[in-house]
Amino acid sequence: DATALSEAGLGGDPEITERFLRIEGVYHRVIGVMPEGFDFPDWRPHFWIPLTLDAADRTAEARLETDFEMLGRLHRGVALEQAQSQLDAWNETFLETAPPSLATLLEDGDYRSTITGFQQDVARNVRPRLLLLWGGALFVLVIAGVSLANLLLMRTVGRLSDLATRHVLGAGRLRLMRQLMIESLLLAFVGGSRGLAIGDAVLERVNFFQVLQLPLFGDIHLAP
Repeated sequence: DATALSEAGLGGDPEITERFLRIEGVYHRVIGVMPEGFDFPDWRPHFWIPLTLDAADRTAEARLETDFEMLGRLHRGVALEQAQSQLDAWNETFLETAPPSLATLLEDGDYRSTITGFQQDVARNVRPRLLLLWGGALFVLVIAGVSLANLLLMRTVGRLSDLATRHVLGAGRLRLMRQLMIESLLLAFVGGSRGLAIGDAVLERVNFFQVLQLPLFGDIHLAP
């Protein structure tokens, strides 16, 4: 529990790596602390424990378990295709050195290690819903833009006599265009600011994305 860890005096302790934590009755030595603000995708762990495998976990059948997920970072300049080619070579080497029973299970079940981009993996099962959301948002944006343009056009038509009077009194075309441009920018700024404020409030209070079962819905927010 994060509160319990904080109350235990672990936050900011310069000698934290010399201490032990008892987790589910087992003592573990602290070997490192992540920097403040570190964020892990999709879940918020308070600590990590090294994976330990016993004899039962090393059997041929147990090695086919797919409950584990691995997340890694590619070296700079390395493409997914290059990493996959290296992993394919590792797959071949593993099949050659694996026990016959395990190699048979792997070949019959077509088990192999593959690399997938994090974004593609997260959005793989919800891509149609995301496209639908994007389409709906774009449709609403187009309707709002057309309606606003129509209102501005009607307002400008209604002000033709006023603009003509200003022109007769000496206002040049550039000055009239500048006035209309400032009014439009001011309207866009006020409307956009209020829209961002309303959108941020809605994201804070509505579990809309959770209802759609979108991954990382807790990290969905308006970009600064």
